[in-house]
Amino acid sequence: MTVTPAQNGIFDDVGQRILRLRTSDAALARLPLLCLLLASLFSGLAALASARKLSIDVESVATAEAMLRTWLGEPRQPAPLSTNSAPGYPLLLAILSRLVPGLRDGLACAAERLGPCSLASLIPLLLLQVAAAIATLALAYRLARTLSNQTSVALLTVILMYFATRPGSFAGMVRGQTWLVLLLFLHVVMLSDTIQRGARLPAVTSGCALAGATLFEPLAVVMIPISALLLALTPSARTGGAVPDRPAPLIFLTTAIPALAALISLAVSLSYDGETLGRNIGLGVVQRLAFVGLKASTALATIATSIPLFGDMIATLLPVSEVRLISPGGVEGSLVHDAVAHRWPNALARSGNASWGAIATMLRETLLTSPLGYTLSLAPVWARGLFAGGGVIALLGLFHLRPMLAYARADARRPLHRLVFIPVLAMLAINVLVTGNPFWSNPLLPFVYAYAIAYVAAGW
Repeated sequence: MTVTPAQNGIFDDVGQRILRLRTSDAALARLPLLCLLLASLFSGLAALASARKLSIDVESVATAEAMLRTWLGEPRQPAPLSTNSAPGYPLLLAILSRLVPGLRDGLACAAERLGPCSLASLIPLLLLQVAAAIATLALAYRLARTLSNQTSVALLTVILMYFATRPGSFAGMVRGQTWLVLLLFLHVVMLSDTIQRGARLPAVTSGCALAGATLFEPLAVVMIPISALLLALTPSARTGGAVPDRPAPLIFLTTAIPALAALISLAVSLSYDGETLGRNIGLGVVQRLAFVGLKASTALATIATSIPLFGDMIATLLPVSEVRLISPGGVEGSLVHDAVAHRWPNALARSGNASWGAIATMLRETLLTSPLGYTLSLAPVWARGLFAGGGVIALLGLFHLRPMLAYARADARRPLHRLVFIPVLAMLAINVLVTGNPFWSNPLLPFVYAYAIAYVAAGW
């Protein structure tokens, strides 16, 4: 069913121009995608200019070193009590350090800032991450193509998403974000294929991808039951689109849960422990609780300064002390910084350095003494991660969400959209509830915003 195109944003005119590239001009239509893939490659390589300027996840490097020592049978050094990384990226670094000569020493040198480090040892890792970023863009194209059934919509989605997320820049960092995004995209693409194609193998791949993503972001575990439930409720092409394919959710669950258990067992066998995972989750919880009990003016300032395009202008009108208070965690004196630097160590000390005990103590004290304050703090925390670092594209995309859903219903494609977008919204919800909801914690939201603009511009 065709719906009259609506003029819903400044991207509509540009979108309509791109959408004129129909499938008869497939080679020309895919040229922008090729350019974006190459741009990702070069922007990632640009980060290799100096090892001393690389952004390094020092915690993951230290955990990877401990894992590698266990693997090689070397004497283990006591892990510092501050180590707090999730198991996914350290496990990947440990495996790559075993396979790639010199990578272990290169990571240690770069992480400890020991002076000029050899770039040659880090290049294989960063090139692999650039390849992962390129694969993510290709998966985003595939997902948008599946949802809309339009090559041109997929192209515009990827173009907008590229400028909103700068994937090549993240790929040039020694951090696990690139791999988390890749695995989450693979999960939702295979989830949609399970319904759209009526195949069973994509359900297996989707389960494995989500299990891997959970190792990089433990809170992604909430997507496992939600994705299975959506598979159980969404009509499948395997049944002619009339009823759900009943074995599909069972196949998904019997893949995701054992795969997650196997990956966790592998990490534990290499010396990763539950206390490290507890510290990883605890840091998110303490950042969330930092927003409980905010003054109304501070809460409103947090919301206002989170809005792309206008936030910086609003910040110039606020007192310097207020701006510092609501700044990101790296700014001394901010809510997040002080919670991590002071409240979390105090909670650990009171619980005898037991991370899970510290989490329970903080939650009990806050929720029992200030349930209203926790509830009122949902709005500013929600605003912090709502736009997911997507800038003006995210802001415009937010206003395209409602017409996108209306067009999807008119085109009889709403169930497929729901299958993809509900897990993304569930991830946003869990971040609002138990973390400080920084923008990088919702990596699929920029795709949702970019796709909404493209889909509405198409008028489908």
